[in-house]
Amino acid sequence: MERLLKNFLWAVILAIPFFVLKRFDGDITRTVLVRLNTVTDLQTVVKKPTTLDYQGPNDSKVVWAVFFYKPYCGACRRIKPTLEALGNVLSDSKYIRFASIDCVKFRAVCQSEGVSYQPRIRLYQTTNQLANGAFERSVVQEWQGALLAYELLKWFKTSQEQGYISAKVEWPSEDLVAAKMLEYKAGGHAQVEGVTSQPSANPGGYLKDIWSAAQMSLVDHVFADEAPLDGNRLASLGLYVQSLAATYPDAATRRQLARLQVSLAEKPTWDRQAYEALLASLDLQVAAADDATAWSWCRSEGLPGVGGYPCGMWLLFHTMLANADQYNANATLGAVHTWVALFFGCADCAKHFQETWEQERGAEAGGSHVAAALWLWRTHNQVTARLASDDSTSGKQQWPPRAACEQCYHEKALKGELEVDPATWQPTVWNQNLVFVYLQETFCFRSDTLACAIFYDPSFDRGRAALTWPAWAALALAAALLGLVYSLYSTTRATALKRAYASDANLANLSSAATDDNEPKKAK
Repeated sequence: MERLLKNFLWAVILAIPFFVLKRFDGDITRTVLVRLNTVTDLQTVVKKPTTLDYQGPNDSKVVWAVFFYKPYCGACRRIKPTLEALGNVLSDSKYIRFASIDCVKFRAVCQSEGVSYQPRIRLYQTTNQLANGAFERSVVQEWQGALLAYELLKWFKTSQEQGYISAKVEWPSEDLVAAKMLEYKAGGHAQVEGVTSQPSANPGGYLKDIWSAAQMSLVDHVFADEAPLDGNRLASLGLYVQSLAATYPDAATRRQLARLQVSLAEKPTWDRQAYEALLASLDLQVAAADDATAWSWCRSEGLPGVGGYPCGMWLLFHTMLANADQYNANATLGAVHTWVALFFGCADCAKHFQETWEQERGAEAGGSHVAAALWLWRTHNQVTARLASDDSTSGKQQWPPRAACEQCYHEKALKGELEVDPATWQPTVWNQNLVFVYLQETFCFRSDTLACAIFYDPSFDRGRAALTWPAWAALALAAALLGLVYSLYSTTRATALKRAYASDANLANLSSAATDDNEPKKAK
């Protein structure tokens, strides 16, 4: 019995850390964004503190970032993970704290603060030192901007530059903020309905295509005439790789591409052999463009001129723009344009792209993330319309189709007041703001960039479903039960073996005794 209890205790001991770590792994951010849960909390914790230690430091050096939200507000749920992530990473800071207040539960508080619309974030900084060490905080900055994580992070940094946040606050990297956002969202805490009407049966298929396309784009037409890679062509390729290194939807691949960018800059001239050796050393070997296994969404099914590399490059371009941000979208679009002009092997395609670039003023289109992404989408649809008019049997249609994104179409088109020709580019039938959201939802799937962390929700991803803490608790309990079963088995088996050994020993003793009795006794 003692052995049984000992083994069971060991099973429980082994299971508890597993449960505890996973409990906090998916839910830790729920403890670092302080909930102002009473009517007076905003006043007594933030504005006129009655304690210098409220779930952490609360002295006059602390600036509070207070998030005003409503639980049913989709915009609030979309931006909340960014605050949760910042609160998580900066939870040990002595200079900034993060809090939230529910404006449904505490409607009167929000109204008295003049917060009539949500989401809203306010910075409360010490502005008045009172007697006996007391102090007051008041609002010094307010945010109510675009629902993009990088915009919010930029607002915090700008507020710091303006003196509203201590210079001692060290902001985390964008990759770390994105990782913490996705960790929080994996628990299903911030689910937001998107604009996608009918999700793809294989939403992650594009990732295979863009990887094959990216590898091909680094070699396909780089040494077409066997001339060395140098001068403007080398500089242009370097800018393209730099854009890939900033916008590829996987951190490990971004690091690979960043190393390639640095290596390319180390020499003024590259020949084919040295260049391909460099790619191989960085595990950027070339994929076969005509290999059907290299493609998913772009699989051609044996049809000439359909899918494959050109399709993969369009997907890669859209992905790059989806993962760009307000500050590098223009450079990313410019890098795409230059790459097509210099390194795309289809001369006719490059010519048409250049014509569109000039006609649609592509150089001026990248003034914002939204504008750059929509410019590429419009250009793609215009190319599709031209190909459809050249070959009416091609079956090429405008994208996305209504079945995939009904909200992407103008209300008049949905009501039948505007005739929609799926093979023709018709700018008036689209709701382009929602097209942008659709592009983000499509090309942010399983991305780990900050630009995409707002749009990708791991809790909806069946292929990468993160277990929530109740599931981990169940697994921990199962582990303990398995340990108990093993303990019972071990104890039962040990008992059986002891009995067997005892039985064998008894038999041996009996046999020995019988032998002794049968042997003649020696004379003394």
